[in-house]
Amino acid sequence: MEKMRLLLADDNPHVLQMLACLLSDEDRIVGTVPDGRALLTAAAELRPDIVISDIDMPGVNGLEAASQLRELLPHTKVILMSGHDDSDHVARAFAAGAYAFVSKGQVGDLRNTFNEIIRNALARPAFEELVGLA
Repeated sequence: MEKMRLLLADDNPHVLQMLACLLSDEDRIVGTVPDGRALLTAAAELRPDIVISDIDMPGVNGLEAASQLRELLPHTKVILMSGHDDSDHVARAFAAGAYAFVSKGQVGDLRNTFNEIIRNALARPAFEELVGLA
């Protein structure tokens, strides 16, 4: 299987470290950043296949970053995550252009969840590619 280039964003350094540990042997992590502004800068430079970002970050939050990334890098898939998994957070994530939403409450199965999403992202084109908008 082809290795996906991942960029991780979360304002909590412990979460970034945990994600990096969970995903390091499966895919290639090209960077970790602490906020949405740094995410946008790093994504423009590194051009990852997948961005995994927290929603609640200072400055530019994950929703705003996902929306801007959709314009900047339309082929990059954004996975948004949050400690809030209510329907409003999920709906706002997809409205911002997220490829997937992951609840941080799924910690016990987080590795499998991300790996399944990443495998699907590799195998399946984005919606825009399916309808010919890309």
